[in-house]
Amino acid sequence: MTRDIGWWWAIEPFGEALAWALTRVADGETPSGPVAAGVVDDASAVRGLAARARPAERGDPWSGPLTDPRLEHELAAALGGALLPGPLREELTATDAPRTDTVTIAVRGWPAALPWDCLAVDSAGTRLVEVARVLGGLPATVHVGRARNPGSSGTAGPAVRIVDPGPSTSSDAGGRRRLLLYPNGRPTLWESSLGDGEDIEPGVSGDGLTVREFGDLLSNGDPGRLLYFGHAVAGSPDAPAAAALVLADDAGEEHLFRAFDWLAAPERFPAPPRVALIGCGSDDSEIAEQSGLPIAAVNAGAELVTATRWVLPLDRGPDMRATTDLALAVDSAHGRADPVEGVRAWQLRRLNRWRAHGELRDAPLVWGSLVTYLAPGRG
Repeated sequence: MTRDIGWWWAIEPFGEALAWALTRVADGETPSGPVAAGVVDDASAVRGLAARARPAERGDPWSGPLTDPRLEHELAAALGGALLPGPLREELTATDAPRTDTVTIAVRGWPAALPWDCLAVDSAGTRLVEVARVLGGLPATVHVGRARNPGSSGTAGPAVRIVDPGPSTSSDAGGRRRLLLYPNGRPTLWESSLGDGEDIEPGVSGDGLTVREFGDLLSNGDPGRLLYFGHAVAGSPDAPAAAALVLADDAGEEHLFRAFDWLAAPERFPAPPRVALIGCGSDDSEIAEQSGLPIAAVNAGAELVTATRWVLPLDRGPDMRATTDLALAVDSAHGRADPVEGVRAWQLRRLNRWRAHGELRDAPLVWGSLVTYLAPGRG
């Protein structure tokens, strides 16, 4: 009989150190307390590794350790050795009985941008995602005063797919800048993701999707899930709720739909049970006071949210659409009975191809960016 083992691993900066605690729950048992806790006394080495792993926001994003097989393997081994608690490592590599492990990583601050799924758990280079389902951990306060619990209709409703919703250009200090992910038109790959009667909003022509239209899409038809694939803007430690999705205003200019706006009007922008926010750094757990887009979606009714930990590189062309493949894979997984396992299965396929061929399209720079949160409704 397969046992379900759950792990809650909390880790966050504490001065110059990293403090962590590990709790184990087996077969629905109530946790009695941490099974282990500790401190990484000098986290400067880990922070240096984190800086190396982080994709470049300027220059060529298709560079760095997460795009080089040898360097990525070394990085995964170094991070795994420095961060993975011994008791967790021993349990995950045990082969005594069939089991399903789920590791929920509640991480805050700068370590949040690490490629956690890619950490090596043993000397052979086995990755965390290969031996466990990996989730992100939300603060318990997300359930306090939650505006909307997940809808009773579940995920049976239609999918709302919002792809490339920003205006084609926007003014900034340097003049005009292009905002579209697909300046030459959305690839036909997206059409294969549609079910009967489903569509993708907005079209690739026009002035983009406005906030009013965004609210209408969420309010009408009782959708079962939402996929946003476009630009996102990160918040800051002083204004975490300034994290935003890039939409358009009525004049076709850029409009930022901030997490603050979503938190303030969840009834106007109700979130379906499953939400995918695939945009540059749409996750906000790098900020200690987490109140960005995932929190806003949960507050508005989502029970599962998939976001991205860092800035995603743009596709290089028709023959290398790695970021489009990421969004399509999440869209497909969210349509399955077990979306967490669906995302994981796709990541494992990419990992196997990365090991076999080392091609950029399979680099952990893309598939390692994902983080999924579960927030089921509570009475």
